[in-house]
Amino acid sequence: MLFPLALLAALAGGDPAPRVDDFACLDQHGVFHRLSRHGDARFVVLYVFMDDCPIVRLGAGELRALMEEFAPPGVRFLGLDAAPQDDRASILAEASELGLELPILIDDTQCVAEMLGLTRTAEALVIESDGLRLRWRGPLDDRLEYGGQRAEAGRRFLQEALEALLAGREPPSGAPAAKGCALTFVEPRAQHAPDYARDVVPILERRCVPCHRPGGIGPWAMDGHKRVHGFSAMMRSVLLERRMTPWHADREYAALRGDLGLRPEETRALVHWVEHGAPRGAGEDPLARAADPLPEWPLGPPDLIVEMPEQSIPATGLIPYRKKTVELELDSDRWVRAVDLRPSNARVLHHGFAFIRGEQELQILRDHYERLAPGGKQKMLRWLEELGGTLEDPPQEALDYFAPMAFQGIYAYFAKYVPGEGLEEMPPGTGRLLPARAKISFQMHYTAYGVEATDRPRLGIYFHETPPPLELKTTAATDFQFLLPAGARDFRVEAERRFDHAFTLHAVAPHMHYRGRSMRYTALLPDGTRRVLMSLPEYSFDWQTTYTFVEPLSFPAGTVILCDGSFDNSRWNEHNPDPTADVKFGPRTENEMFVGYLVYTAE
Repeated sequence: MLFPLALLAALAGGDPAPRVDDFACLDQHGVFHRLSRHGDARFVVLYVFMDDCPIVRLGAGELRALMEEFAPPGVRFLGLDAAPQDDRASILAEASELGLELPILIDDTQCVAEMLGLTRTAEALVIESDGLRLRWRGPLDDRLEYGGQRAEAGRRFLQEALEALLAGREPPSGAPAAKGCALTFVEPRAQHAPDYARDVVPILERRCVPCHRPGGIGPWAMDGHKRVHGFSAMMRSVLLERRMTPWHADREYAALRGDLGLRPEETRALVHWVEHGAPRGAGEDPLARAADPLPEWPLGPPDLIVEMPEQSIPATGLIPYRKKTVELELDSDRWVRAVDLRPSNARVLHHGFAFIRGEQELQILRDHYERLAPGGKQKMLRWLEELGGTLEDPPQEALDYFAPMAFQGIYAYFAKYVPGEGLEEMPPGTGRLLPARAKISFQMHYTAYGVEATDRPRLGIYFHETPPPLELKTTAATDFQFLLPAGARDFRVEAERRFDHAFTLHAVAPHMHYRGRSMRYTALLPDGTRRVLMSLPEYSFDWQTTYTFVEPLSFPAGTVILCDGSFDNSRWNEHNPDPTADVKFGPRTENEMFVGYLVYTAE
């Protein structure tokens, strides 16, 4: 892999096409980009930006012309802004003023700029998508100088390079260094040598060790320098690609509890430490201290434990969802203050849900009613009347009709487990109602791990001593009627949930499968205003986090929560099970879902 200044060294040594390390950034619109996902274009042009840089501004017209000329033949233009003084709003305003309609990737860590050997703006880098090879770098043309400009360009360097590369020839050599504004690096790599014990370990303990510990869900334990050093190259890779740490919410919006995401300065410290060789340093190794054992139940022994039968997991192959319903021995209704759904073997349980039978069926029935045309609504009401019930008080036979869909988790859940997250404490003053003799339906999604294994999931339930003032409920904005075409790169889906009463939103939880790319929650208020509540630019099926607001959000009656998102069904989605398949809504991972869970209390 390419470590400090390796790109420049490779070019100096005569390597005509050194490899660029893959990386990821958000752009000025909050959209997630990973360089390797632009493989549908033959070449990617990465152009170095900075707000208020005169040469960037004066070259905007030439850049627009090149984008118009070369986008159809298969060239993708991206900007890269590593200037520490720029932010999303300023970059968006600058690009809009200059008429530049291209994603400008925000390198807030400056690690990408250092990896590429950037020192000034207005430089263009041409990267071949196949293999991520750097084929050329230089200025757009020779028209602009420091403090002056020619009326016309004598040489259009980037145009010449792209014409040659698209024709299968080597680009012309001899392009001068780009003339642009010098980049200021907050902590230049050459001068920034983080200390392992003082600088690196506190970050690892805060962000990584909770999963990477003995008995944790991480694939290896950070139990000392030797092991961390051995994985340091991989750490650098997942940091540049923003695969770790697994926190995917955009910080531009409401503050969220339990934010595990690395701050730019933390990423920079870890990457620089690795690039300096991941040295051990002197003194005690803090990570080598014996970690406290993980408690069986973090909140102490539950008031009630519900167990599923032991599950046998094969070594390989796709495993159908495991489903089981257990009737609770509760003589009276109880209010729940916390739930903790956990596997005995976290290596094989990908995720799981527990539902209260009847609760979700009722939501499904009522949602179907709302989606029907007037004639269909009359038919459903007559059907319910023939069965001896109403929409407000439906008969059990009608609920049983929708029971198969209830296992899919379309609208609500009582408890859930996803990697690193099974324990849920209700917000203060709230609780969930658990009816007497309730039936809990489990749905467990297992994945093979190379060896035969077993798992016995358990659900720990903690009760309130007295009923809380508010009932915590879960609903969802759902679309289950979409068809995702084979090969679609950015297929958009929307779903909404209307509230006819005032409510307070405590948390949201997006749910899609492997083709899911992004999801955003927006409140549409009765007065016509729109408010983005949470955005997930990079959805990951492997990390289905529940995002809880630091300050719950209150809304008036008539508010609609809109969830909009995108799917990537192309071969450039590295997680796609089959890019040649048209995909419908369904419970298996080769199907897709679009469910925006909403955890709320009514006012």
